[in-house]
Amino acid sequence: MSTAVPSKPQARPKRSIFLPIALVAAVVVISLMNDVYQGLVRVSALQDRIESLQGSVADANKVRLQFDALAKGVALLADSGNANAAMIMGQLKKAGVNVDMKR
Repeated sequence: MSTAVPSKPQARPKRSIFLPIALVAAVVVISLMNDVYQGLVRVSALQDRIESLQGSVADANKVRLQFDALAKGVALLADSGNANAAMIMGQLKKAGVNVDMKR
């Protein structure tokens, strides 16, 4: 009979939790940096778009002022009894255009 001495289980080496935490932190930081970069790119694109539309807005305001002046003139003609101007004012009212004579 042999008397075997039960062997002790080998101790596993202790693993550091530092590496997994550092990797997770690095991923979070990189993800946040990417989000900030994408946000800055979008802001820049929006600013460029706004600048490109400023000319269109200015042109639209110019046309609106010209239309208002024309509509006021037609309204004055209609008030003075011009039948054609009265017909035009009727069509404008049907289209939902209100002529503000106060401006």
